[in-house]
Amino acid sequence: MLGPTTEPPPDLTVVTACEPLPQGGDARITGWLDRLPNARLVVIDVFARVRGATPKGTSAYADDYAAVSRIMRIADAYGVAVLLVITCASRAATTS
Repeated sequence: MLGPTTEPPPDLTVVTACEPLPQGGDARITGWLDRLPNARLVVIDVFARVRGATPKGTSAYADDYAAVSRIMRIADAYGVAVLLVITCASRAATTS
């Protein structure tokens, strides 16, 4: 993946924490994109952490839609691709 060397590219940035989008996460991402105008990809792993908690009485679908819309506006404004990593919990089948 890295080619003939094991060293990461000098312009690779890895950030391991980000606030939920409504609490400043989107500003953190756009600030990073402002500082690195040659950035082409943002990877968000895992989406649920930056989406934030779903308030009681609201739809998880609606909250997902709103968060993805925020991310799409960033992607469109900066001309970058965004990869959202979503995990699906699965339960082991039980037999009686």
